[in-house]
Amino acid sequence: MRKFGLLLLAVVLALGTMGVGYAMWSEDLYIDGTVMTGELDWEFESFKITDYFDPVDYPNVSDWNVAPGFVGPPYLSGKNVGWAEGVLVDGPDGDGDMSQLNLTFHNVYPCYYNSINVYPISTGTVPIIFSEAIIESDYSGPYTWTGYPYDQVQLDITGDGLNDIEFQWGNHIGTQIHTGDDPPEVSFNIHILQTAEQGATGTFSIRMVGIQYNEYQAPPP
Repeated sequence: MRKFGLLLLAVVLALGTMGVGYAMWSEDLYIDGTVMTGELDWEFESFKITDYFDPVDYPNVSDWNVAPGFVGPPYLSGKNVGWAEGVLVDGPDGDGDMSQLNLTFHNVYPCYYNSINVYPISTGTVPIIFSEAIIESDYSGPYTWTGYPYDQVQLDITGDGLNDIEFQWGNHIGTQIHTGDDPPEVSFNIHILQTAEQGATGTFSIRMVGIQYNEYQAPPP
């Protein structure tokens, strides 16, 4: 009987010890700290237009032409008729950064060729990657490039219901940019189609979408 009592006492003491241990580990733990978040921001630092020469001001500069579908290299036409101008504006996000290029093509004609280069920079603290390139006009689009294949795109930029212009662009999806990096050159080739009216003037825009670099998922091959 005495042995049973001693055994019972040992069990009670063991349970008591476990209870004390459980109570000790059930105490609340508080952590006080500060989390610093980064800022994702970018804009076009500048842009370049191959043929920005108004014939009135530059009477001796030849236009460039190219075959439909960009077959073969561009060539000097000997004409001096068409030209283009652009302006950087705040994009749809309205954050004050110049992330959209608005372009106006003047007095164009079938086979007229021009190229546009934009130079994006990171203005935030988080590295960015471009996930999309978007072109649109008031009458057509938007068309979004998100990865291969980088097919040619056609848009109506004059509002006559016909496509006036076709685009070709380089592979810049997935380009990573850190703050302070030199801006990469993002190029768009532009050809005026046979359906465009002689001497037409039209407008369209180019913009890109930048996301945090670790959120980018490359498109399947």
